[in-house]
Amino acid sequence: MSKRNREKRINPLPLIVHSLRTDFQCTDEQIELITYALRNMVPESVQAHADKALAGNYKMPEIKFALDMEDGAEPEEFAFTKHPVICLHHFLVETYGRDFGHIYWSAITSSSPREFFQYLPLLKRLINHRKEVGA
Repeated sequence: MSKRNREKRINPLPLIVHSLRTDFQCTDEQIELITYALRNMVPESVQAHADKALAGNYKMPEIKFALDMEDGAEPEEFAFTKHPVICLHHFLVETYGRDFGHIYWSAITSSSPREFFQYLPLLKRLINHRKEVGA
C-alpha cells in the first residue's frame, strides 16, 4: 500500500466552520447556509432564483467595465452577459451583501467541501484587500 493511500482523509467541514467564524465573522445562520450549500442544498428562494436565471427571466442591470491596455490604446468597454452563473452571483450579492454573497456563491459553485476549503484563504485576501482599498 502506498503512502498516498494510507493518508487519512480529513473532514474539512469543521475547519470550514472554524474559518467562517474566525476569519469572516459569519453568523450561525450564515454558517448553516454554507454547510447546506456544500451538501448541494439551497433555500427555496435561491432555487427559485436559479430557475429564473436558467430560464432567462432574471432582470439584472448591465454591468460594464473597461480594461486599460498596456500599449496605451483607448480602453474598450465590455459588459457581462446575462449568463445564469453571473445572474446567480448578482442575486446572492444583492440578497446577502457583497462579502457573504461571494462566500456563499463560492460554496454553491464548489465541486466539494475540500475545494471550497482551499478557496477560503483567497476569499479572505480578496475581502481584506477590498476593505483596505475602501472598495
